[in-house]
Amino acid sequence: MFMKILNTFVVIYLMLTMKYVEIIQLLREGLGDSEPPHKSIAFFRSDKVSMIVWLVILNSHYQKEKCNTESIFLNIPSHLASRPTVYKHIDNATSKGYVIKKQNEDDHRIFNLYPSDITISEFEGWVNKFTFVS
Repeated sequence: MFMKILNTFVVIYLMLTMKYVEIIQLLREGLGDSEPPHKSIAFFRSDKVSMIVWLVILNSHYQKEKCNTESIFLNIPSHLASRPTVYKHIDNATSKGYVIKKQNEDDHRIFNLYPSDITISEFEGWVNKFTFVS
């Protein structure tokens, strides 16, 4: 009986360990030298500023809120990046097709930011991998 209980605990431990290993592998995806399977995710995860830009834009998308350059600035600590640096990150993401930048209809000085279809698709595919880790 004791051996049966011990074997059960060992199996549970091994299953949990494998789950953690799979999660670690998913988190490392796109961080190495090999070709990343999700190019937009690898792009945004390349540094802290890009990652914050990505997360703010995606959060706004899923919350169905407006996102613009000013809302990005408010979410990036000033010690991480200046406004010109943040603009550069947004422009790089836009030029790669990961972010869509549209002029606000009410105030032409403001640009609204949206994740592109590829950004949404890759993000959802990547996140769904975490839910299927068993």
